[in-house]
Amino acid sequence: AFRELMRSDTTVLLVEQNFRFAASLGDHAAVMDDGRIVHTGPMSQLAADTALQTRLLGLSLASHQ
Repeated sequence: AFRELMRSDTTVLLVEQNFRFAASLGDHAAVMDDGRIVHTGPMSQLAADTALQTRLLGLSLASHQ
């Protein structure tokens, strides 16, 4: 359903704790900590940078493969 929405140029705000799922769909990422935005940028940058993932999320996508 999300991919179909993406093909129709519909904007979707996805609030998701599953990083792998969010990374598979998202174009842009905003990371919140304690109610504050601590990072914004392209999802591709966050998905590719394990050091950034660890700093922001406390874990990396690579550690959960």
